[in-house]
Amino acid sequence: MNGAAITVPKRGRREQGEVCQDAAVVVHRRNGVVLAVADGVSTAPRSELGAVSATRLIADRLADVPSTDPDVVDRALRHGRDAWLAHLRDEQAPLSASKVTFAFAVVLPPSFAVGAVGDCFVAASRGAIQAPSWHLLVNTGRVPGAFRNEVHVTLGDPEWRSELRLFEVLDPTINAVAVSSDGLEPVAVREDVVRGTTVEQVGVVESFADWLVDRVRKDQPGPAIADELESWDELMIETGDDLGIALAAW
Repeated sequence: MNGAAITVPKRGRREQGEVCQDAAVVVHRRNGVVLAVADGVSTAPRSELGAVSATRLIADRLADVPSTDPDVVDRALRHGRDAWLAHLRDEQAPLSASKVTFAFAVVLPPSFAVGAVGDCFVAASRGAIQAPSWHLLVNTGRVPGAFRNEVHVTLGDPEWRSELRLFEVLDPTINAVAVSSDGLEPVAVREDVVRGTTVEQVGVVESFADWLVDRVRKDQPGPAIADELESWDELMIETGDDLGIALAAW
């Protein structure tokens, strides 16, 4: 099973001496991988610290789960969040300055646990590698009328569990999973459909998802894929945001 963690700063960040506020990790385990992405809130001055530490500490806890049972995964997620909060206290980083949204996937084929707090998303490819069909497993959770990047609940908020979307998926036909910050939404998620009080995202832009997964299948490292994305002017203009992506393919 191949995996890649990719982070790309939005256009202009490097020139201004700023760092990417998104973080992504892939943790390999004997029978699968854990993917995690944290999206730093742009108005939080230490969100890069929050994102890097959240992905690392929570993914480490999720890597120890024996199954994708939602209750088991939920306990590991809570323990990882507690470790992250303790780390921020040790670093004297206030939660208000370290805000992130978060998404993950515990990939133990043919079972998967996927979840998100805030505006990240998770997608999966099903079917033949030569003709995959991509599906959203967890959408960005936006509500009608909300702007992209408008976040109401983050991982550190007391009410974070009200925003947690956690699911177990059993599907032997899945052969790739992608976890992403919402920066990739304009080019990776097809048009939204508003139904009542929710925004339904109706699919994944398969050509772009296939482009990413093709590189992962060829075992191209995350930094090399990030360099390709950062030099893709049209994509970086359209996204207008930092990108954090963790992928696995098999």
